[in-house]
Order: sequence, then structure tokens, then C-alpha cells
Amino acid sequence: MGNEGNGISDEVRDLVNRKLYIPNYPQGQDTSESLNVAIATAITCAEIRRQGITR
Repeated sequence: MGNEGNGISDEVRDLVNRKLYIPNYPQGQDTSESLNVAIATAITCAEIRRQGITR
């Protein structure tokens, strides 16, 4: 996870082999510019659990 202003560092970016996108909700409506990194992490963890994703 990167910070809200700068995202991830170049070093981390070089190690990443998959990216994910968290869409705005509700779709089609203006929302905040970015998510707090704690909220983005919580959304990601909840979706991983919901889908039963494992290595």
C-alpha cells in the first residue's frame, strides 16, 4: 500500500506483479479524490476474504 499523495515507491513498483483498482462508489457520482490507505487496505482485505482468494 502506498500513501494517498505519492502512491508506492519506485522500488516497490518494480516488485509488483499484479495491481488492483478500487472503483468509485456509487458509480457515476463524484466522490473523494483518494481513499485513506487504511480504508483501501480494509476494502482489499474484505474482498480477498469474500472471494476466498489464496496463494
